[in-house]
Amino acid sequence: MAHVVRGAQNTLINMERRQHFQRAMELNMSIGSDTMRDLIKGYLDKKGLTLKEHLNEDFVKEKLKLYKKLCAENFHTLCSGDPSLEQMDVSVLTVLILNTFPTQLSSDNRKRVKGLRDMRNKLAHVVKAELDDDTLFKESFQMIVGLAKEIGPKNDYAFSLIKTINELRKRELVNCRSNLERVIINNEMFVIKMVESSEKDSVDADETMIKIGLTKWVRQLSRGLNVGVFIRELKDKGVINDTLKRQIEENYSYEEQMQVLILHMLNETRFNLCELCRCLRSIAPRLADLIENTNTDGKEIEKYLEDYEKQNVARILKETFVEAEDHSVSTDRVHIIVEQKIELVLDFIKIRSCVLECFSTVRHMENDGSFAGLTWKTLESPVEETLAEENMDQTGISEMTCEDFANYVAETLSKVKVSLYDPFKKAFLNESISPKAFVDMTKDEMKETFQPYLEATKFGIGLQKELSLIQRQIKNENITINSDNIGLLRPFDTPCGNLTYSKCNVRPDTGNLLVPKHEFRFLPSNNQYTRYYVAKEIVKFAAASINGRKNGTIHFGIKPLKCQIGQIIGIASNNECIKCLNDEIARSVEVCFKEYASVVFRCIRPVQIIPIENGRVVIEVDVVPFSKHISSQLLSMDFPPKGYQHRQCFVFGVKPDWQILPIAANKVKQVEEVYTKVLQERALLEEANDQSGDKRVRLRKNLVKMLTGGNKYITDEFVPIIVSGNITGLSKEETLRKELDMKRAFKSAKLVLDFDSSVKLRSKVEDDQMLFTVKTAEDLTLQADLSHTSPTWVYCNGNEELSKENMTMENWLEERSDGVKNALDVMKKLIPKTRAKVVFLLFQANSTERDPIHEAARMSILSSFRNQCIVIAENDEIIKDLKKELVGTVGERKIDNFFHTGLAWDEISQLLNSVCRRNPDVVCKLPRCDGHFAEMTKKEREELKFTDIDILSGEECIDEESKMPDQERKVNRNEIQERFYRGGQCSWWNFYYQTHVGKRDLFDRHKGDINEKLTGNKGEALIEIHDIEHHPGAGGSTLGRHLLWHFSQFKQTPEKAYRCCAVRNTSVIEDTINQIEKFRSFKDGDCPKPFIVLADNKSEDNVILLKTKLHELAYKTGSPGKLFCLILIINRMPITHDESEGKPLLKHRLSTTEQNWFESKYREMENSDDIDVKTLIAFNFMRKSFDISYMKKTVDSIMQGVSKKEMNVLRCLALISSYESDHPVPENVFDYMMNEQIDTELLFGQPWGIAHSVPELHNLAKLRNETWNMHMSDAMNLLIAKKEDQDFYNSGVCLISQLLAKTVLEYIKTNEGLTLESIVDSVLDLVETQQKETNPMSKRFVKIVCSLFKTRQLLESERGDLKEKFSDLVLELAHSVEGDTDAKSGQRVLRVTQRCFDITEDAMVGQQLARFNIHIKEFEAAEIAIKRSLEKRPQSSYLLDTYGQIFKSKMEFLIESATQNGSKINDDVGSEIIDLAFQAIEKFTEGQEIAVSLEEDTNWGCFNTEVKTALYLLEKFEKFECFTTRQAFVSFLNEDHFEVNDSTLLGLIAKCPSLENLRLGTPAQCHLETSLRSLEERNYQVKRQLYTIYSENETLLLRLRERFERFYGSRDSTSKYQFTYGIGLKPLMVAKEQKQYLLARRVKEAKRNLETFDQRQADERDLLVYIGNNIITLSSLVAGKDTDMCNITEYKRLLSYSTRLVSIQTTSPRSKRLYLETFLYYAMLHWPLKSRTTLDLDVLARPTVYEQLIKQWEDAYNANFYIKSTEQCRKNRPKNYFALGKGTPGNDIVDLEAIRKEWMNRKKKSTGRVRRPVFADFFWRESFVEERLERLNGTVDGSGHVVIHKAEYPLGTHIFRINTYYPCTALSNRIVTFVLGFTWKGPTAFDVEEKGKTTSRGPTGTDDGPSSLNSETENETTQADGEKAARKLSQSTSMTYVPTSTNRKSTGVKIESESLPQPSGGPTEGADGICESAHAEANAKSESNSCVQQTVRKSRRQRKNNNRK
Repeated sequence: MAHVVRGAQNTLINMERRQHFQRAMELNMSIGSDTMRDLIKGYLDKKGLTLKEHLNEDFVKEKLKLYKKLCAENFHTLCSGDPSLEQMDVSVLTVLILNTFPTQLSSDNRKRVKGLRDMRNKLAHVVKAELDDDTLFKESFQMIVGLAKEIGPKNDYAFSLIKTINELRKRELVNCRSNLERVIINNEMFVIKMVESSEKDSVDADETMIKIGLTKWVRQLSRGLNVGVFIRELKDKGVINDTLKRQIEENYSYEEQMQVLILHMLNETRFNLCELCRCLRSIAPRLADLIENTNTDGKEIEKYLEDYEKQNVARILKETFVEAEDHSVSTDRVHIIVEQKIELVLDFIKIRSCVLECFSTVRHMENDGSFAGLTWKTLESPVEETLAEENMDQTGISEMTCEDFANYVAETLSKVKVSLYDPFKKAFLNESISPKAFVDMTKDEMKETFQPYLEATKFGIGLQKELSLIQRQIKNENITINSDNIGLLRPFDTPCGNLTYSKCNVRPDTGNLLVPKHEFRFLPSNNQYTRYYVAKEIVKFAAASINGRKNGTIHFGIKPLKCQIGQIIGIASNNECIKCLNDEIARSVEVCFKEYASVVFRCIRPVQIIPIENGRVVIEVDVVPFSKHISSQLLSMDFPPKGYQHRQCFVFGVKPDWQILPIAANKVKQVEEVYTKVLQERALLEEANDQSGDKRVRLRKNLVKMLTGGNKYITDEFVPIIVSGNITGLSKEETLRKELDMKRAFKSAKLVLDFDSSVKLRSKVEDDQMLFTVKTAEDLTLQADLSHTSPTWVYCNGNEELSKENMTMENWLEERSDGVKNALDVMKKLIPKTRAKVVFLLFQANSTERDPIHEAARMSILSSFRNQCIVIAENDEIIKDLKKELVGTVGERKIDNFFHTGLAWDEISQLLNSVCRRNPDVVCKLPRCDGHFAEMTKKEREELKFTDIDILSGEECIDEESKMPDQERKVNRNEIQERFYRGGQCSWWNFYYQTHVGKRDLFDRHKGDINEKLTGNKGEALIEIHDIEHHPGAGGSTLGRHLLWHFSQFKQTPEKAYRCCAVRNTSVIEDTINQIEKFRSFKDGDCPKPFIVLADNKSEDNVILLKTKLHELAYKTGSPGKLFCLILIINRMPITHDESEGKPLLKHRLSTTEQNWFESKYREMENSDDIDVKTLIAFNFMRKSFDISYMKKTVDSIMQGVSKKEMNVLRCLALISSYESDHPVPENVFDYMMNEQIDTELLFGQPWGIAHSVPELHNLAKLRNETWNMHMSDAMNLLIAKKEDQDFYNSGVCLISQLLAKTVLEYIKTNEGLTLESIVDSVLDLVETQQKETNPMSKRFVKIVCSLFKTRQLLESERGDLKEKFSDLVLELAHSVEGDTDAKSGQRVLRVTQRCFDITEDAMVGQQLARFNIHIKEFEAAEIAIKRSLEKRPQSSYLLDTYGQIFKSKMEFLIESATQNGSKINDDVGSEIIDLAFQAIEKFTEGQEIAVSLEEDTNWGCFNTEVKTALYLLEKFEKFECFTTRQAFVSFLNEDHFEVNDSTLLGLIAKCPSLENLRLGTPAQCHLETSLRSLEERNYQVKRQLYTIYSENETLLLRLRERFERFYGSRDSTSKYQFTYGIGLKPLMVAKEQKQYLLARRVKEAKRNLETFDQRQADERDLLVYIGNNIITLSSLVAGKDTDMCNITEYKRLLSYSTRLVSIQTTSPRSKRLYLETFLYYAMLHWPLKSRTTLDLDVLARPTVYEQLIKQWEDAYNANFYIKSTEQCRKNRPKNYFALGKGTPGNDIVDLEAIRKEWMNRKKKSTGRVRRPVFADFFWRESFVEERLERLNGTVDGSGHVVIHKAEYPLGTHIFRINTYYPCTALSNRIVTFVLGFTWKGPTAFDVEEKGKTTSRGPTGTDDGPSSLNSETENETTQADGEKAARKLSQSTSMTYVPTSTNRKSTGVKIESESLPQPSGGPTEGADGICESAHAEANAKSESNSCVQQTVRKSRRQRKNNNRK
């Protein structure tokens, strides 16, 4: 289908009328047909059929039958074996739509398609190709857009189409449609008439059939006739007149002449039609039969025409050419001369065949451009169309084309050596090297580029010298030309009109892609300007322009000079090339581009003929490659248009000067990726340059783009910083401050730099809230203390509130500029490169001097934040000075990218707010315990700062949706659904729109279980835990949120709803719990309902912390007998995990019900026009139950659309998401990789000329203004999802599921031939680029990758802390693949782990490296790795533990190796084994020393491993040769008098003296026992958190004790293996419960020993066993039921024994670790109760001795558990078991655990259920408790932390100061009563109440205790534990907070004078729950505040004094 390019050749044609017609034709024929093709494609997709299958349907065949008969030629594509819509013209497409899609085509669209056909009929009737107006265009436009709305989701297609049509509408130069196309639409019109006539008989069938014949066989008529003879015959017969005859003859060829004739005849009378047929029959009867439909198939005439053409071609060839052996003629000259003489357009193939037949000796080889052995018959042959040599002399080498330059270089070098011609010509062409690019080529680049083409020839100095001479020659040509008398060229893409050129020089403008490239062509002789030459050059230029994506104009008649200057000379106006040039260009385009010709026609503009003053003319053609017309594919073409054609591709090289470069066929695909980026840049430039529409709309759009980088919000991809200028002093200041309403924008900023001294702006933004940390520039001068987690507002030039005035520029630079610079520098470190968005707001121009904000802008734009700044002002005058200052450095080309003006401040404010996320201004409704609901306003929500939790309103989304317009509601619904189904996070909106989330089968089961836990009356737990276990990606998170939604929503019944929240942050911190408590108690009553907390896929330690803290909170603030809360925990389980213990497991496999829902939802969306359901990859994976084959097939399909650059990103994401699925990857780590215009890898495949121009792409600033996610391919968008977090730094991207990630990983491995090892290497390459970055996101990425090597999965076992040996990635790398040995697999792991360690220097990665070396028995390598790790972290006890494990594992390996065959271990090996054991123990001991020296939670693992290593060695000793009997070995270990010299151990000891260290009493053995005791005693003396990460199981500890006692116990224990429980209190309790008879035997033995031996010789073991057993027995007696078992004698014995025990413990040098039982027994037995002191016993401790022992006790506790810091104190609180009771001496000690059990039993009897006590149960008020416990009197001191108790002794009274368990400031200086309990740290006062008063609600002095937390105005110091007040105080005063009484001095802990006592925490085990529930002394609000203020003042005074000192 030809387009004729018609310029201004006929001035008689009305240009405007003609343009109306051509635009309407272009719209209908081109854009209309494209739209119909896409419409048909959509219909076929919905039917699920291919076009071929559709056409083979019976009803379709029947419908098209008549059309095929009437117009077989046009409909032949329907019958082909491979039908294609692209091959069908608009007529066929119309028939296809109207007749074959009856159900798909709506009635409206049917009208539109028919309407478009009517439009074409109207155009067909226009004879002169002119229209009066654009009515037809507008009507067609509406119809096409109407059709487009049915194509593509969300009207994207229609929007793009409208842009394309608008480009056509605005185009001033429109290509003319060819006469042939007009003939075709006439044919369509007559065929339709004929079809309709067969039904209605309303037209003349004969006349219509003749017209159909004429339009159908137009090509055959022009081929089979001498058209000139035929026209004369018609003239003679009077069918046409003379004027028409001349008009027809003006056309170039027979084809054009016949087309014009037929267009005229279609409007003639029937008579004249018949006359034409009669004339035709007289000349060509066969053709007459064809026209009159006598012969319908045309086969005979086709054979006739071929013969006719062949005969004429042969005749012409013989007349023109002769054979000549040494001559040749170019194929294009032969082609041209034949067509000229035959006056027909012929294929070269036919001519070539004739030449070879006519001339037997002539040869033509493939890829040869000439016929060899052929020459011209006459001596005067036509001039060849080549540039003359003289032309080169005129223009020089630098202006040569690439092809000519390649020839020139090759010829030059062939003079050196003939064989160099071909290699260098090939090299220069293949590498696309232009002369100007060649100048920049370095010597190394020459060698690297040309050597591969030279093969055996070496690229040496000689060749290099010759090429350098050419370079120098080109450089010398680039001299400056006199630029005077420079003229102007025609404005681009505009008609020439009356424009006239004068003879002068011209210099075109240069610039971006929209600035046209001007190509000058001038031939010395006018004879060389033939239309074929011009057409050929235009086609080549158009190809380069379209592929180069750059506008361009080619000029003929302008001589190219140097330095891109041209000289207008012109060509003769009567030159042959001007005539019919239009037809030749169109024909050349079709011949060269074939199926892509339509693309070229849309871009090429009509020829413009511009006259010159001297009577000559210049020919010009514009090419406009509009981005909507072209694709990313480079267009190759068959070139040249005439003669033998080669497949060639041309582009504009980006650098330098946009020269035309040829691209080798094998490199087109690589180059295509480069120019895809250029196309993206062009699209952006077009959008920015679009001048249509409202200017303000464009300005707003541009500003949004600058701010967001193409995203919806700034904070999606950027960290905003706002720099606000000075407002004060403006004439319109008041008005401006009103207009300046940017609250949302300022709240989104991480940093605000305010250059106004007024605080009005901040006050307006904060609105009475404290949102910002306020600083001044002076504050930041020395050090900028800024955080990335909280926003800061910096006053950069004064602050009126602080009386700081603004400064002049000079003073500001001296005093304040450093502070601003420091702030910018800190933010630069915190924000990833290119991820800042610094917004400058300039309000006024400074007319007198520079403004300080200009300096900040200069610092930011030029240094701190390059390419990340935007300066916004109302007008250019404000920014003029700043712009002028920066332009010299930034450059004119880029300066405008930093500035935006033209909008008013109210518009700017509105716009800035719109691109910042908004906090919905809705009321949150929460259920109350009374059945009503409480409302939480937006302001209250912001004040409470729920940053860590996401709270659900009982009417979530309802209020927000009600404020949306109808259209916004629809859009929101669709967007929310699509985001979720594509793999995005599930939001509450998805549940609100009830149809988005399908109910899982397990939903009801979980709902029932949760409901039962919330409402049930069983169990003693204060909090309930409900686990949802799921496989990765199976929908566990969605199910959890669905349940939360169900229980939170009112549904008109708020009394049935529960308060629900989800933990948002990845880390659970103290503030998270505070926020949960605020949420729970907000505006609720004294007895709130239980609430639900969702913890979704949190780490193990975070879940533990959440449970623990909520349990503590539950105890303190919970209601008696009521559930406090339910924690809903989502647990991701490994794929291999199956259901266990009856827990339901959510799997990937859907049930039938679930599948039905998904299929129903799929069909619903499939029938919707709003979404393409095939793109909803996450939804479809779920729908297919994550079927592996479906996922693989989908991934295989999607990955085809992923670019190479994106593939690199996918490698990283696939690896991380496969093995660390909980962590999204920060997007910024891919910035460098994705923002680079070209991958480094891709450069290696590019021709040198293209690669050389790549750096220029980096200057395409517009493209880089957008983040890379905006340019992802559709395929990439399908695969990845963005995980957004409230904190920008925790956001990131990942693959949408772990299973998808694994599938993608397998695809990459298979299709790219990569191993897992190489993929890990590529990720480590990326880590290497991020390692030195200072921003938190890069650090997080490095941490994520390190975790791939460190994180081990939990194993399914009874013990919850067992883990896999290594991480999943390491295990996978270690897995042997085909052909691998175990050694090779191991080396693979070692190499990548070592590389990760080398890059990251993460000591814990080094630890894993050491562990793996241990695993493969490479102990020396393991030692090297762990030593290096210790260099990085020398204070790590965990690394030392691993170090010890190396020796321990080697020891075990040696033992196993030596005893494999049952043989014994000889002394040599044995000595090595023992040395290894002690080396291991030495490292474990070092680890212990570090662990206990640090002021943090102690690592107890080293203690455990020391004990296990020693015991393992002892137990394996029986395998040694020197081992005889167990008794002998035990004797060696325990007996001092054992004769070593007489034993078999002598030889081993001689070789290994360290064996002696195992003997009882040696330092090593004592240390071993101490370590075991540390583990045991910590287990029962220190409060553990309810849920701990590391905790030795009590049973396992007993086993360790048993193993130890076998070797070091009493004689009976070691010999007969009897009592092995240990001698501490808890072991004795266990023994009494489990094996009482063994305990009785041991007690009897102890009693015997104590009675037999002198007391001074008493063994502490016997004392501990005897006293401990008595305490256990006596304290468990029930008053009134058990008789007093302890008489005075026994009591005196216990007093005596306890005194002796204290003496032994405190004086024995052997006992370094004191038994705390010693102090506990002594304190309880010796406390001066009146019933005891009246006995006046000498053995009862004196008060001074007692007080001294209490002080030693506290020190011993701190020493035993290595407590050195406040945090350690808090985490190692002592447990308590006993209190003083009523009874006779010795019978007055009460076991609180027994009371707790009795309390629970009584509650069970009264309520029918067992439950745990809470604070509000007021345990001490129970009558049976009061009957058992003794209450003492005392006075609370002024601090409220100590009770002063007077004890009566026979010799007088003594005052004891006893710590209270809770602060009692409300009871200060009041007389109180209390219960005296005993913790493992000392005596403590519980249940302190004012004497003589009782409270109905709680204990006296508690001020409602923890219930104060329920008040809206919470004061932390009123809480029961007082802990938060102390912590807050310590933070505000920089004090160390030590939970120790102020009246004691402890050598174990440093105590500050202002420290407050540490209250205890929540319930743990034993009697702790009772003790804590029994007492809660809280500070009164006012008194507490006073106390805190006094302490703060005192602390400040002390710091000042210290500073002075």
